[in-house]
Amino acid sequence: MSTEEKNIKPTIPLKLLVDEKKTRVLAAEATSDFVNVLLSFLSLPLGTVVRVLENHPGSIGCMNNLYQSIGQLSADNFCTEACKSILLSPRNPHSLVCKNLKLNIDDTSNRKSFDCNNRNCRMWSHYPDTKCICGGIANLEKFQVSQPLDPECFVKRTTVCVITDDLQVLPGNPISLVQVLCNLGFSDVDQVEELSVDVGLDEVI
Repeated sequence: MSTEEKNIKPTIPLKLLVDEKKTRVLAAEATSDFVNVLLSFLSLPLGTVVRVLENHPGSIGCMNNLYQSIGQLSADNFCTEACKSILLSPRNPHSLVCKNLKLNIDDTSNRKSFDCNNRNCRMWSHYPDTKCICGGIANLEKFQVSQPLDPECFVKRTTVCVITDDLQVLPGNPISLVQVLCNLGFSDVDQVEELSVDVGLDEVI
């Protein structure tokens, strides 16, 4: 793979329905790639969501303050260094599934784990320097061998959905589109324009 190919950031095509003045997106027609990304939000730990959105406009109530205050606390306040890491970079229990996503916002998805340094113990942790129940410390790094997973992630590859501006996911058929437009007060399809866009990681965040 050439350097240029490595630098190309993946995108997902979307068909948007917008009003004539292009001041509002009414709905989007999305394939399984985008639907899977959207559904993956439900699998993310809250700490990951707050961290990912930390440098972007908007906030999640006071959760940003909670996250930042944890980051500023000295490690001496926690039982172990691992306890602080668990709060600031929690692991998604479905990270191996999310690794198949075309756009994955969870950068904590890796296969590292740490074995207990007690040779008679078989416990392990996703976080280094975790206290083990046997009294040892999980600090022997290893890489987990993951089993092959279905590349379709959450929905079937052939799935097409209509996604409304308030994130309702509806079956991708004409009835859904008509229902969305009627609910928004659009009785004339001539008022609606179709716009094709490519969505990357920044737009997803």
